[in-house]
Amino acid sequence: MVRTSQRQNLLGMLNNSIETDLMARALEPALDNDKDVSSAASLDTDARDDREEDEEMALLDLSQGQSAVGNPRGAFFRMSRPSFLQLCKQVEDNPVFHNNSNHPQRPFRISDGSVELYTNRCLMAILRLQSPLVAWPSATHRSDILEGFKEVGFDGCIGLIDGSLVVLSTCPEKNGPDYYSRKGSYGIVTLLVCDQDKNITYVYTGWPGCSHDQRLMANCALTTSPTEFFSEGQYLLAESAFVPMENVVPAFRRPRNQPLTDEQHNFNRHLSGVCVTIENCIGLWKNRFQSLRGLRLRIANKQDMVRAAAWIMACAVLHNHLNQGEDFEFEPDSPPAGKPDDPHGATDSPQTGQASAAGTQKQLWVLAQARESRENGGSY
Repeated sequence: MVRTSQRQNLLGMLNNSIETDLMARALEPALDNDKDVSSAASLDTDARDDREEDEEMALLDLSQGQSAVGNPRGAFFRMSRPSFLQLCKQVEDNPVFHNNSNHPQRPFRISDGSVELYTNRCLMAILRLQSPLVAWPSATHRSDILEGFKEVGFDGCIGLIDGSLVVLSTCPEKNGPDYYSRKGSYGIVTLLVCDQDKNITYVYTGWPGCSHDQRLMANCALTTSPTEFFSEGQYLLAESAFVPMENVVPAFRRPRNQPLTDEQHNFNRHLSGVCVTIENCIGLWKNRFQSLRGLRLRIANKQDMVRAAAWIMACAVLHNHLNQGEDFEFEPDSPPAGKPDDPHGATDSPQTGQASAAGTQKQLWVLAQARESRENGGSY
C-alpha cells in the first residue's frame, strides 16, 4: 500500500492552490475583466499602470512557459481570443449548425452522446475550411516558394515532406496488430508537406502504424497524379527514409558496406538543416493539439477510422488558421474540400521500396546544383 505523509499532503494542497491562483490571475487580463480601481484611487496613476503592466507581462510569460521559476507550463490556451472569434465567424453560417427547430441553443449540461454529436458537427464545419487553408499552392504561389528555397541552394524545391505517427490511446478492434508501430504504440501514419513558413500544404492520412513513410508516398496523389501538383523541374525535399523519385529528392542513403563520399555527406548535412522546418512544423502541430499525442477515439469500423482521419485533418486546418493569423482573408463561398485519398483501396506501387532511374538522376542533378550554388558564394 502506498503511504503518504502529512507533509506530502500539505505540499500537494499548496501546489494545487498556487496553480489555481496563477491560472485565475493569468486568465483575468486575457478575458478583459473589469478591474475595480476604487480602492487604489490614492495611488499614483503612472506607478499603478506600470505595476499592472509588469504583472501582466510576468503572467503572460508564465502562461507561455517562458518563466524560469518553478515548473514552467505551456500556454493555457493554444488559440488567441481574436483567432477563436474569427474561426467562429467563419463556421457560424455552416448548415450543420442550423435546423428548422424553434428550440433554443443547447445548454452546457448535455449527455455524452450529445457531446460526440456536437463534436462531429464542429469537425464537419472546420473541414469546410480545408480548401482555403490546407491547399496545395497554385503555380503562382509555387513560384514564390521557389525563391525562398533557391536562396539556400535548392532551386526547384516547393516544399518539405515527412511522415508522422498519430498515436492512438487504444488498439483498433479491426486489424489491430497492423496499427502497432515500431515505436511501441498503436497509431495512424500521416504524411505531411509544408512550406518554409510551416504552413501545411498537403495531408495524407489513415494508414496503419506499421506502414512505412515511403509506402504512403508511393500511393498518395503526389505520386499517382504528379502533373496536378508539380510543374517541370519542381520537387520536394525529404530525409533518407524516402527513395529518390522524380518529384522527391531525399538525403543520400549509405550503401551497404560503403561510406558516403564527402560531398554526399556535406549535402546530407545541408539538406537536414533545411528539412528541420518540417520537423518543427510537425512538433508545433502536435504541441498545439495534444490529442494527436494520444487520440482517445474508439475505432471499431471504417466509419470510426474516417472520423479519426477527419480529426487529424481538422487539426491541420486549425494549425494553418493559427499560423496565418488574423489577417488571412477567407474567400466567400469556398467550395468544400475534395474527397481525401482512400488508403483502404490503395495498392502497393512498384516504386514503394526502390528508387526509380529518373529519381536517382534527379537526386544527382540537385547535388550538382547545390555544388554550383556553393561555388558561387553559397555554403553548407
